[in-house]
Amino acid sequence: MTTWHRGKRKTLAGGTLRYQGAKMQSLWSDLNAVKNEFDHADQHSGDAADAVGHAALASRIRSFSSGWDSHRRELSDSIEKLAKLALNVDGAFDDTESELVKSIASEK
Repeated sequence: MTTWHRGKRKTLAGGTLRYQGAKMQSLWSDLNAVKNEFDHADQHSGDAADAVGHAALASRIRSFSSGWDSHRRELSDSIEKLAKLALNVDGAFDDTESELVKSIASEK
C-alpha cells in the first residue's frame, strides 16, 4: 500500500491519500473476467440451447442471444475501456510514487 501524507506546503486538498495498487490490479482482473463472459456469452447460450432438449425452447434461447449481440459488444467494449483506465490509474500512482521518492532523495 502506498500512502502519501500532506506536507507543510500549501496544497489544494488536505488529508491523507491511501492507494492500494493490489486492489486496482484486482479490479482490472475482475473486469477482464466479466468482459470474457460477455465475449463468450453467445457460445454459452448455444450450449444451453443444445442442452434443453426442446426445439422451440432452444430456438427462443438462440433468438434471445442473437438479439443481445450488439448490446453485449457495447458492454464488452465499455468494460475493456474501464479495465484499461484501472491499469492507467495504477501506473500513474506507481510513476508518481517513483518521482516522489526521487525528489525526496535528491533533497537530502
